Amino acid sequence: MKYKSKIDWWIGAILWVPALVLVAIWINAAISFSSQDLLILVLVSLPTIFSFWLVGSVFFNTYYIINGAALTVRCGVMMNTKIKIDEVASIMPTKTKLSSPALSTDRLEIRYGKYGKVVISPENKEAFIAQCKALNPAIETIECEAG
Repeated sequence: MKYKSKIDWWIGAILWVPALVLVAIWINAAISFSSQDLLILVLVSLPTIFSFWLVGSVFFNTYYIINGAALTVRCGVMMNTKIKIDEVASIMPTKTKLSSPALSTDRLEIRYGKYGKVVISPENKEAFIAQCKALNPAIETIECEAG
């Protein structure tokens, strides 16, 4: 089953505002286009295209899939990790702000293997935990707060 990442409005703003500022600069340069502005237009176009591609890949492609005995954690083009469900030791709520494949601060910390750890933010945490525990009843959990 596929679980999309929950998205906090302010994380969305942090991702999209810089990209939109580049678009505004590009539009301004395109409107007042002259042969002297060609270099500026080209130089602004490249980071604008790259930033939209990168932000879009993270914003629209951060999700978690439980398929068979594996959990796949996907975050845009930057992360595609597979974790064996039978190696998961614990799942617990966390509010950490550390960088992770999660677009919300309403997160779950998953510990697996000897030292592995990943922090995610599925929209439906309870269903995610229930599916993991159905595949591996030995997973230690701490109940999520409602909301």
